[in-house]
Amino acid sequence: MKAIQEQFVSFDKSMASTLMKKLSSMKYDKSKGVREHIMEIRDIAAKLKSLEIKFFESFIVHVILNSLPNINIK
Repeated sequence: MKAIQEQFVSFDKSMASTLMKKLSSMKYDKSKGVREHIMEIRDIAAKLKSLEIKFFESFIVHVILNSLPNINIK
């Protein structure tokens, strides 16, 4: 039983690492709407929270804003 429990712990760490890498590398590519892009980021954040990874909501806002393209307003 202990071996199975240790296997789940290593799986959770691997899953968290994969999700964080995906979250930090996401960029909006115009293949879908901005809303869908933001919702995808929120879904990843929810998965991380379910793995008991703690972060501030402001971090997710920062990730979302950085994933969007820059626009020039004149």
